[in-house]
This record gives sequence, C-alpha cells and structure tokens, in this order.
Amino acid sequence: MNQDDDGNWVYATKRMEYQTSPGDWYEQGKFVIRYSDFNILAEQTYDEVDGPTNSFLNMVPLSDGDWLGVGVNLELGEHNYGWMSRISNGKDGLSDLGDTLWARNDVAFPDSQFISLQSLHSTVELPSGSIIAAGYFDAYYSGHTDHGILIKVNQHGCIDTTDCIPNNLPNISSTNTISKNTAIKIYPNPAHHSLHYESEQVPIWDKVELLDITGRVVKTVFHNKEITLSDLPPGLYFLRLWKDEQFWTRRVVRQ
Repeated sequence: MNQDDDGNWVYATKRMEYQTSPGDWYEQGKFVIRYSDFNILAEQTYDEVDGPTNSFLNMVPLSDGDWLGVGVNLELGEHNYGWMSRISNGKDGLSDLGDTLWARNDVAFPDSQFISLQSLHSTVELPSGSIIAAGYFDAYYSGHTDHGILIKVNQHGCIDTTDCIPNNLPNISSTNTISKNTAIKIYPNPAHHSLHYESEQVPIWDKVELLDITGRVVKTVFHNKEITLSDLPPGLYFLRLWKDEQFWTRRVVRQ
C-alpha cells in the first residue's frame, strides 16, 4: 500500500468470481484509491475474468504520479504471461484516474512451454523514465525448473527505447528508418506557446507534424524550425519530423 501526493491510499488487489462451469475461482486485477479516511475515491478492474491467475503482484508509484502494476496474466489454457500495466493518475488532461495508459504481456520462453508460470513481481523506475521489471519462469513439465526474467521498457511500455512510440496509438506508424544517431534537440518541453526543434544532421526538416493522443494530425508546418502550440489545448502530443520520406517521433507536452 502506498500514499499519493494528496494523502490518498493506493493499492493493488484482485477481484474474484466463482464460475460454476468449470467450477473454479477466477481472478481479475484491481486498482483501488481511498481517501485518508479510507472511503473509496476510485476503483478499477483490468483485463478479463478469464483465468485463475489474472492479478497484480506488486504496484509502485512513478515519478509523474502514475502507477505501475506488475503481475501475472492468463491467456491461453494454463499458459501465464508476465503482466505490466501503467495506470493514470488522471492529471494529464487526457485520461481519467485509473485508466490504463498501456499494458503488455511478456513471454520470456517459447509459447510451446505450456502449463508454465511466467510472472513479474518487482519493478523499479530509472531516472530516465525507463522501467525495469523482474520475475521468473517456472516450467511445470521440466520439473519446476525456475529461470529469472528481467525486462526493460521505456515510459511508453516499449522495449526499444530509441525508435519506439506508444503502443496505444494505432493511427501512428511505428516505422522509423532515420539513423539512430540523428540527434534532435526539442525545447522547451513542456512548452506554453511554441516548440523549437533542431538537428546538426538535418538543418531543415521537410515537414513537421503534431499529433494528438489518438494519432490525429492537428498541425503541420513545412521547412520550419518551430511549431506554435498556443492555439491547442494543454496535454500530451507527439512531434513527427520528416526528412527524405523518413521520420522521427518525439513525445511533447503543451502546458
């Protein structure tokens, strides 16, 4: 159990449901926030009640006020996956308290290893915003052989911290063929009125697009080094910079 900046109590638990067929208890991950007097402020359940092992095993606060839950998620038969889910603090202007910002299931060993347990039970946030989660894999058919699991993702839940964009933006292509060595300076970020961008490798970009959280292009400029934000509502956006039919995407915030 943790406390947020407002003194509310925050914790992960689970919801259980008994299903007469096949006659077993099924679990669903649950996130709860209570006021200091312990009355409920918000509660949310996640994923489907489709197996006996869908639950959070740990939850930690993140530097921006969001929460990260890790645990185990059942999808196929008795095959379990390590589960990570970033939960919103509701203060970004784009999501509500308890909303899932992203979730991922990780299988560290081949899918042929059925009747197995793969779970994540510990997690830490790095100063860069990246997240490391640790857990284990237990193969029942191999005499309960245990193996450690260590997974690192960025703040968007993506394994590739260089070329990745959030996996909850279906309208934005994740293809990125510009060299990883292309250094781009974007400032100020967060920004109030305008955003500047520059690169020694790319003096002038062919086109720069600003996309909202749904992946919709809300503004486009050509052959320019800045883009105006003052006419847009505050929130999270994505800057997509184009050069020679290649692009690079960066998360930005309009205050």
